[in-house]
Amino acid sequence: MKTPFSVSKKNALVPTLYLGNLSYKLNEQGLQKFLSTYGKVTYLFMPKEKHTKKSKGIAFVQYSKKEEFERALKILNGKDYMGRTLKASKAIENESMPFSSEEMRKEVKAIPTTKKKKMKKGLALLESIRS
Repeated sequence: MKTPFSVSKKNALVPTLYLGNLSYKLNEQGLQKFLSTYGKVTYLFMPKEKHTKKSKGIAFVQYSKKEEFERALKILNGKDYMGRTLKASKAIENESMPFSSEEMRKEVKAIPTTKKKKMKKGLALLESIRS
């Protein structure tokens, strides 16, 4: 299994599955075993509470093929697992997701940064105050 920063470009085109309403007792190994029945899991991330280190009850999963993703999405949404009804959907991609699609990466690079403009305005304001 790969970390989010090492997902290959080939797998970056496969959508990421969001799983919600997971049992808080579930760990990554147990979830990995359960999800591998639907295809080869190449990425799995279960966020944890910062202070308690307990599961937040959600996970992000990436399969090796788009067909496996679609099959898992169809089967897992509404499925009862460990006494809870799972919520499955396509994860919403944004620029902070290192495993987002190639198109998203190109789109993010095209957005101009305004940090330099803000710095120039701030320096000009400081100079006007000093004068």
